[in-house]
Amino acid sequence: MSPPLALRVKERDAVWTAYAIDPLAAPLVAGVRARRFVTPNRLTVASTLAALAAAIAFAVGPLLVGAVLFQLSFLLDCMDGKLAAARGERNPDGALFDVISDCIRLAACSAGLAVGLRDEADVASVLVTAYVGIRFAVLTVAEARPGVAPRGTMTLPATAGAFLRAAPRRSGPPGTTVDTEAVAFTFGPALGLPAVGLAIAAAVDLLHLLVYVFTAVRGAIARS
Repeated sequence: MSPPLALRVKERDAVWTAYAIDPLAAPLVAGVRARRFVTPNRLTVASTLAALAAAIAFAVGPLLVGAVLFQLSFLLDCMDGKLAAARGERNPDGALFDVISDCIRLAACSAGLAVGLRDEADVASVLVTAYVGIRFAVLTVAEARPGVAPRGTMTLPATAGAFLRAAPRRSGPPGTTVDTEAVAFTFGPALGLPAVGLAIAAAVDLLHLLVYVFTAVRGAIARS
């Protein structure tokens, strides 16, 4: 019996990714690696289509379907890069397509929730605008911080068990942008509380942004 496929993955990742998504993505990548009609770019396209379907479900219901489709989109998004690495493929446009897909998922699902919350129009517009704006601010500031070390990697067997066992040492602090996305677009809608999910996600991301800004200002003062 041949040993399981080994996958190189981020040494540290979001709690939701480490515990819930990668343990599913890894064995799925191992299962489709030999199926040449499944390509990383096609997985990216499938992820985008699932995100658009989630947005429609958020807009017209049921919200639970939107929540499931959102996580399906994220699962496929987590598979495309792993599949490319497993096959030793390099696509110079792959990272760009991946970011475009991420942006479409966030924008479309935010718009879908805003439409779905049309009976709470004022609250919806404020919460969706606040969450999306704060999230992009957090991502931009996080990437621009000086002295941020590049992410390390580790190699794990492509099995659910191996990834679950590694999750405690792989997962970073809770409340990253991936975690808040799960709250905004999965737990909130699935529980029938989309506005509450958006509010919690926006608040947590705002806290992260304030911490980044405070740390940056304190560092600048110390260096002056």
